[in-house]
Amino acid sequence: MTVVEILFFLVVVFIFIQTVNKSSTSPPSSSTNSSFNMAGKVVEVKSKAEFDDLIKNNARVIVDFSATWCGPCKTIAPIFAKLSETYGNIKFVKVDVDDVAEVAQAYSVTAMPTFLSFKDGSVVGEPLRGANPSALTAQVNMLSA
Repeated sequence: MTVVEILFFLVVVFIFIQTVNKSSTSPPSSSTNSSFNMAGKVVEVKSKAEFDDLIKNNARVIVDFSATWCGPCKTIAPIFAKLSETYGNIKFVKVDVDDVAEVAQAYSVTAMPTFLSFKDGSVVGEPLRGANPSALTAQVNMLSA
């Protein structure tokens, strides 16, 4: 097993344990679409102005550029939502590239999902492309530090 495989396994186990612990202590969700539930602390942006305001007024932001037709986006969405509940010092934002294309174009987003981190209004680090739970968790950890 490579180090990446071990890290991926540990992240999956951690998320599973957290999910089991939460479900055993919290009431059932009222959502009927649990596979793409953004009920956590994820803000769905509907305009460039709203996006700009979130970036300007929050010290740390991570953005999930996705699309409703994107299979990998649907796969990573619950993990992104779970991370949003864990990291209170980061604002988690979702941008649908079809609905808010102006924002996606401004940041040269050409693949989904793409995750961008912002600190004090500026992009930090490299974009993360693809539905990689361990890489996403690592990116969130770095932004949180």
